[in-house]
Amino acid sequence: MKKYRSEKAILNLVELFETATISREAWKHAEHLTVALYYITNHDIETATNKMRSGILKLLREGFKVDLAKEMPYHETLTVFWMRTVSEFNASKNGDSSGQQGKAGVLDRVTFQPEKFGLCLIPLSGAIVNLGE
Repeated sequence: MKKYRSEKAILNLVELFETATISREAWKHAEHLTVALYYITNHDIETATNKMRSGILKLLREGFKVDLAKEMPYHETLTVFWMRTVSEFNASKNGDSSGQQGKAGVLDRVTFQPEKFGLCLIPLSGAIVNLGE
């Protein structure tokens, strides 16, 4: 089971993403969704989606050295879908078992079990929300 054990670890991941210094090998679906949940927790959906979009494009361009004029691995539809899905999770009772929707820290709501479920968000309540692989 992969679990971010501190808010500091999550903040470090967000910093690596925003500075486009996370390696291709380390940037998996779980990391995408962790950053998405961090943004959704700290910003409105529009700001969070814009931050995710610009961050992914920067990571592709500067971190992974993808020539976006020749290939475009970024998919707007998928980004918007996942940001909305994470936002709905974040706003739900399952996303925040404390009753203070959107106020608990990312760490309080998420455990990743990619080897068992693909990627699941497991809130404190214990309910499993499978977000696919």
